[in-house]
Amino acid sequence: MPKRSIKRDKFHLVLIGEAIEKIESFTKDKQYNRYLDDEMLFDAIAMNLAVIGERVKSLSDSFKKRNSQVPYVKIIGMRNLLSHKYHEMKKKVIWDTCKDDLPELKQIGRYPICWTHILQNI
Repeated sequence: MPKRSIKRDKFHLVLIGEAIEKIESFTKDKQYNRYLDDEMLFDAIAMNLAVIGERVKSLSDSFKKRNSQVPYVKIIGMRNLLSHKYHEMKKKVIWDTCKDDLPELKQIGRYPICWTHILQNI
């Protein structure tokens, strides 16, 4: 894999990690009922989910092939919905994504064993 692709992938991984951390800070100690009433919170979470999707979409094909356990199609699909059908998104879907899927993505996407080598060698 060319060094340029590795650096680009690292850049995207860092931004994915930052977006996950932002969402975690936004939702920490928040209850679903409070989230439903807070448009700004919904918008902030949705924007960061879209950022995650955009950055995942930008990862190199060789990176995606080597890390095939990540649900790239689902992540990019969420990004497409947020970008093109934002007003049709159900708040429950966004909330469930944050509470159910992000912890797993963080585990996979932040410093998984198969990505550690890439991050250490840049």
